[in-house]
Amino acid sequence: MHAGRSAAALFGTLVGVMGVGTMVVGGMGFVALPSAAAAPPDAGAVLLSDVGSGFTLANEVANTTGPDSLTRRFEHENALLDLTVIPVTTPPGVRDLFGIFTSAAGDGFESVPEPSLDLAGWLVAPGSQVGDKGDASLVFASRDHLFVFALFTDESAGIDAPGFVRQLAQRQVEVAGGPPTPIDPSRDRGGDDELVALLPANPPAEYGLTSSATVTGTDELPVEDELKREVVDFLNNNSATATRVWSDPEGEL
Repeated sequence: MHAGRSAAALFGTLVGVMGVGTMVVGGMGFVALPSAAAAPPDAGAVLLSDVGSGFTLANEVANTTGPDSLTRRFEHENALLDLTVIPVTTPPGVRDLFGIFTSAAGDGFESVPEPSLDLAGWLVAPGSQVGDKGDASLVFASRDHLFVFALFTDESAGIDAPGFVRQLAQRQVEVAGGPPTPIDPSRDRGGDDELVALLPANPPAEYGLTSSATVTGTDELPVEDELKREVVDFLNNNSATATRVWSDPEGEL
């Protein structure tokens, strides 16, 4: 098998810091942290536990790519299959986090869209094709979760890796409550570029951070006991957000 660095490693770094942005109102900055109030269903109840004949569940590890995430490894005589689920709160929502991951995939990966799913992309090495060497890694989204499904096989396995992973992903989206909600066309995106221009273009060189991704639009603060409704409404109606994330090649920083 050629199971190299997991695609979820970089994703975990990005998920760990996403949701922390700067809201700019009249020149003043506010740090906005995500709320657990909109937490999606438990990851263990959502992630597939039966992937078909010939595969046996080998282990299950929690918090592999951030809080409440889960990875299940299945073993086959000639293959390994890792299924990772990451619950996502709204805000920021699955579309923003998916966009960050695919835009940062250039560090050792390229993202190739998978048209059979609403929001999905294959991760391949530059110059490679999906399914080369019998491997296939797919990132995709359901309504409240992001998933990374990675299959690594020997040539003797006789498994169509992309086809197998694609069918599993389609099953998983159904089990997890369906595809992501549609994009809201009413949101005013007019200030996004201006706000992004305020972010630093490069991190300090000594940290060796090579991957970068930027996301805008996760503007809505939740209403909580310590925040008055009128304050929340003012910020939501008069602010915009932008977040830029960097990662090292191993996804450890």
